Amino acid sequence: MSNLAHISDHERFEGREAPQKRKGAQLEDGYVRTANALVEALCKAPLTSREARVVRAVERATFGWDRPAARLSQSVLAKMTGLTPKRCSEAVNSLLAKKVLRRDGGSQSPIGINTRVDEWDFSSQKARVSPKRQPDPNWGLRPQDGDEKRPQDGDTDTDTTDRLVPKGTNESSKDSKPKSKPRKWGEEIDHELVTEMVAAVSADLEAPVKHNPTTWANEFRLMRERDGRSVEQIRYLITWTAGHEFWSGVVLSPKKLRDKWDQLAKQVKQQRKPAARQDGRLGFAQPKATGTYTPTDMDNLPDWMRD
Repeated sequence: MSNLAHISDHERFEGREAPQKRKGAQLEDGYVRTANALVEALCKAPLTSREARVVRAVERATFGWDRPAARLSQSVLAKMTGLTPKRCSEAVNSLLAKKVLRRDGGSQSPIGINTRVDEWDFSSQKARVSPKRQPDPNWGLRPQDGDEKRPQDGDTDTDTTDRLVPKGTNESSKDSKPKSKPRKWGEEIDHELVTEMVAAVSADLEAPVKHNPTTWANEFRLMRERDGRSVEQIRYLITWTAGHEFWSGVVLSPKKLRDKWDQLAKQVKQQRKPAARQDGRLGFAQPKATGTYTPTDMDNLPDWMRD
C-alpha cells in the first residue's frame, strides 16, 4: 500500500493525474424505461434498418423523458439517427402506415410509439428475401457454339438461341419445333455486289469505306431472296445513287439501299421521262451516248424501269 501511495504522490508532484479506469454505459447516467412487452414486440417486428433506427429515436425522445409522444422534426430525427431528413420522413410515414407509430393530428403533431402492439399491421410488408429461381429444365441440352447450320430462307437478322425439344413434349407442336440460329451470309454474287458498291461509294474518298463484308453480303442476299430484287436492278441503283447529287451522300451501305429502295425506284422512273420540246412533241433534244446508265437514257434503261 505504501508503494502505491508513493507512486500516486509522485504523479501528483509531476503534475499528472492518475489514470482513471474506463467505464461503460451506466444506469446512473440515465436510462429509458420501456415496457418489456413493447421491447419484445419490436424484436420480432419485420422493420427495415431505417425504420428500426427511427423507432429507437422516438423511443428515446418519448419514454426517455417519461412522456407518450413528442414533437420531432425531420432535422432532429436526422441528427439522432444519422439518416438524411428525407429518409427519416419516409421511415416515419411507413411506420405510421404500419401503425407502429401513432400521431394524433396533422403532420406537425407529436408522434409516439403505439403501445397497442396488436394493432401493428405488417400485411403490406414486401418480402425481403428473393424467391428461389427455378432451374432451367433445358439446361445442358443446348447445342455448342460450334454447331454450324446453313440458314433457311426465312431467317431474320435477329439472333436467337437454338433449343432442343425437352423430353416428354409433343414434337409436332408449334412451340416445340427447334429454331435454327440465323447467321449472316451471302452467295458469291452477293460478295461481288459488295465489291462493286464499295468501289462506287468510295470513288470520292481517300480510302475505301469501312464495311463488314459478311453483313453487306447478307443484305444483298435478303434483297434478292426476300425482296425479289434482281442482280440487274441492284447494280443499276448502286451506279445511279453513286452518281446522284443527293443520294450519293445518303446511300452508303446495302442496308440503306434496301431501306430506300421504293423511294429510289420511284425517283428513277420520274427522272427518266422525256422532257417536253418546244415544238410540242415528246423526246430528247440531244440523244445520249449508248452504253451508260443515266436517268434519261431511254435506250439503255433495263426492262424493269420501263412502263
